Amino acid sequence: MIEYQQSTFFESPKVVAKEIFNLLTKSYGESPWTINTIILDLMQRNRLFIAAFDNDELIGFLSAIVINPEVEITNIAVLPKYRRQGVGEKLLCLLKEDVEIVWLEVRESNTNARKLYQKVDFYETGRRKGYYQQPKEDAILMEWRKNVHFSD
Repeated sequence: MIEYQQSTFFESPKVVAKEIFNLLTKSYGESPWTINTIILDLMQRNRLFIAAFDNDELIGFLSAIVINPEVEITNIAVLPKYRRQGVGEKLLCLLKEDVEIVWLEVRESNTNARKLYQKVDFYETGRRKGYYQQPKEDAILMEWRKNVHFSD
């Protein structure tokens, strides 16, 4: 059974950072974040982390910067074998419970992620040219606002 935990600060970020780094490596083939970057992120007081566990194994997580009443998603990843099982959707829905506005950037080519965000009522608000490196690619800006819903 998949369990979800939310945290805003970690006493021992090195242990958690290693788990996150391993998940990112398994998810992307190569982690876009270093362990040190993850540790620094975990130590910030304005960060929010929601993690998904299956039998104590980290299978997905979402990290965000909280600037009340807004939240910026900085990372979301789910292990490949758990994708399309509602884990990413649940992480996003848990994040949205107590906030007014959520925004994020996503690679233009990441159509699966964009579809997931649209499924939970995110909408496109703009584009950042050349935002991503390796490979160079535009970022699509997306936003969710409480009480704003779009139907297909």
